[in-house]
Amino acid sequence: MATIFSIKRRPTVFRPDRKIVDLQFTVSLWSRYSFQWCTDVLAAAGREKFGNEDVPAMDHIVRSENATERFYNIVIKDSMPLWVQIFWAFRRQLTLQWLSILFSNFFDVAPAFATLQLLKYLETRTDPDAIEPGSWKYVVGIVVASMSSHIVDSRIMWWAMAGMFSIGFFMCKH
Repeated sequence: MATIFSIKRRPTVFRPDRKIVDLQFTVSLWSRYSFQWCTDVLAAAGREKFGNEDVPAMDHIVRSENATERFYNIVIKDSMPLWVQIFWAFRRQLTLQWLSILFSNFFDVAPAFATLQLLKYLETRTDPDAIEPGSWKYVVGIVVASMSSHIVDSRIMWWAMAGMFSIGFFMCKH
């Protein structure tokens, strides 16, 4: 695992004007997620004068020229409102996100439902001071429901982030 996290992803990339492209996708995974790739920019920002020459060039995912070109080439043209054009350009990503949110709603309700089942069980028992092993299945249910809710929500967040990068990549490709 340490080897995987320490390998550089690609060599340093330069724009045609010999300016270094943002190093975020060049460095290793460890350096990327610990933000070591931007120390030069942060050091430059700490100086008194910070200008455009201190900022690295944007990569193909972030640049707007490719995204703008793809947006103007979509099937729906200027006769439609802007919101319809934006929806049409991102229809796959928006549909995936909406469906995943609907799926997530089930997991968001699960901890409250498991807690309700535990309370019903506690209300119906005959001896309130007795420790019964049957109640622990509801406690385990609450823990599993809470963990699954957080896992599903984190996956949706990562899908959204991956969707943003795939949108940028797709726009640059087409």
